[in-house]
Amino acid sequence: MTSPTDPQDPTSQTWDVDVMSPYVHWRRALGGAAKCGPVVDKPVVMAASVNAADDRRAADDARAAVRPLFGDGELVPLPEAVANPSNAPLPSLIPDDVADLIPIAPPRDAVIVGIIDEAIALGHPRFRRADGSTRFLASWQQGATFDAAQGDYLPFGNEIYQRDINALLRQHSDGGDPLSTLDETAFNRAALLSEPDKLYGVRALERRAGHGTAVLDLATGEDSWRQTPADLDRRPILAASLPRRQTIGMAGTFLEYFAIYAMHRMVALADALWDAHYGGPGGFPLVLNVSYGQQAGAKDGRSLFEQAVERMVELRADRAPLQVVMPAGNDNLMRCNAFRKVRRGGFVMEKWRVLPEDHSSNFVEVWTSRTTRRADKNPVEIRITTPHGETMKYWSGEHGQFCDIAGGARIYCQRVTYDNGRDAPEYRYRYVICTPPTAEAVREIGTIRVAPAGDWCIRAQNRGADTDIYLNVQVDQSAEPDGTNNQRSYFNSSKYRRYLDNGRERDTYASHVDPDDPDASDQEDSQIFGHVQRKGTINSLALSSAIVVVGSYRKTDGAPLGFSATAYPKSRGPKKDMVITACFPGDDGAANSGLLAAGTQGGSTLAPRGTSFSTARATRKIVEAMLDDTKGDGSVPWMQKLAKAEERKVADTFGHAHEMKRGHGRVRDRQTDRAVPRF
Repeated sequence: MTSPTDPQDPTSQTWDVDVMSPYVHWRRALGGAAKCGPVVDKPVVMAASVNAADDRRAADDARAAVRPLFGDGELVPLPEAVANPSNAPLPSLIPDDVADLIPIAPPRDAVIVGIIDEAIALGHPRFRRADGSTRFLASWQQGATFDAAQGDYLPFGNEIYQRDINALLRQHSDGGDPLSTLDETAFNRAALLSEPDKLYGVRALERRAGHGTAVLDLATGEDSWRQTPADLDRRPILAASLPRRQTIGMAGTFLEYFAIYAMHRMVALADALWDAHYGGPGGFPLVLNVSYGQQAGAKDGRSLFEQAVERMVELRADRAPLQVVMPAGNDNLMRCNAFRKVRRGGFVMEKWRVLPEDHSSNFVEVWTSRTTRRADKNPVEIRITTPHGETMKYWSGEHGQFCDIAGGARIYCQRVTYDNGRDAPEYRYRYVICTPPTAEAVREIGTIRVAPAGDWCIRAQNRGADTDIYLNVQVDQSAEPDGTNNQRSYFNSSKYRRYLDNGRERDTYASHVDPDDPDASDQEDSQIFGHVQRKGTINSLALSSAIVVVGSYRKTDGAPLGFSATAYPKSRGPKKDMVITACFPGDDGAANSGLLAAGTQGGSTLAPRGTSFSTARATRKIVEAMLDDTKGDGSVPWMQKLAKAEERKVADTFGHAHEMKRGHGRVRDRQTDRAVPRF
């Protein structure tokens, strides 16, 4: 870094903090949505009515209880051709003729597998019934061209139902026989799963590898050829394909809203299907796999998505279980997390390295721990020095204030209130630091600012009572999977050690050590390795006690995998209880990384790695338990109990693994014999 210049006084401005998040406001200020056609900003309120007393009396009426309403709220950007042109409240959440659209009802004892993901191949042979018809009840393509005929119940995108999927399977199969060869390209385009001719069109299924198809295969498809017709009928599928990342936001800016909408529609559709075919009390249990997440955030279970899950689980309790399963995350080795306990007058300082030729913005969040003191200003002052040496004076923002600083960057300040209903409210304070892209090419798409690459120095100084300070680099995804235009920023700490002395990649804790000496496994003691650590890299959207959170371990020797995120130690984290529920296999072995799963085309196979795919195995385990109630109810406490029992069984074989990596335990998982042809 160059020498700092004379500090500049930041000028505070305000934004409507109660209407939009800092990420949304930053996107609007930056301008220039990526090349995805004309964009509209749709104001959205996410089913806020589920807390109303009147709606609790109408809990059996899904349409009344969980309808998402258009109105004042977060501004979610949608391509114009994808959005419902109406700004009026939707009169319904599901179509009135659901029994005609889904004529083949699941058996009464079925468990619906739900998936919110991308690149879900609806025509894949793994997701068919014995007669070649589909196991999908419905699939919502959130980024597809809007169909005006669905305007009364669909807020955006296009939803396709069992009846029409089966019709398209017959239409695009040889001889009209769904058991014959399917023209998958024609099917995908006819079903609006792939729209490569549209600027905004989703193209994920044009690739051989699809995240959602692989996840769903591991959750409920991989041994479908071994299942009896009755077994397959008891595992129907509901799907929601997320829009392109230009719409979601490279940092997952709008991910929560799309996921919340998808969850509400799945619950409403499952309940309406029960009512249409069976009526009376009860409903279909729904196990929802959401293999997505973010890095920066509160990490205390109070994100929008986590709160929505808790409300929905409570609202649906009298009908049927809803269980959400999410990954712990893959950011363990990304140098994206820092922590320090800071006394009054103390500070934490980190260099944040923003890489050149990055086509997307970069973000860091700075959080305090909880306090009962409600202050007008953030008790932590912040100062930024750019790679060019431009320095701002210390700034302590008020709730709803932001300031522009050199290099095109901006800092937002927000106070988050926690009202627990019994004691006095508690508060946490956060800054969101935003920098524009560093690639000059972004000017071509209308972005007017370009940030300098290099080390941005962040100094956070505590002027209030003792507090913990958490710093997290937000996720940064490319516009297309496997793209190279986005460069992930990180904390450039001189004390961080990526490798052990023997050349192996360092994990948070060593495995196979003496469990009676837990300190022996700590590979990044803070006194030696500084504040930038892997402890606390867990997915910030998956810490609710209503969500099963899954990490990854190696199947052959039980070692937790290096990329699998680490929870905070109980004395450090903003959420004190155990936040990783269990570990499931993520690698078949040291020389066989990943888990074999289906590609997007029938007959293709890939070996993806990541906690997403361990999460899919956990989803399968939960579904099996729900289908056979003698095994358990598939709830979070059930999974915790199962993991503890499994850990006692495997400890002698696998050796010790730290609970901050493995959660309550490592669950052994049968996987299909891959030597047998499956297609």
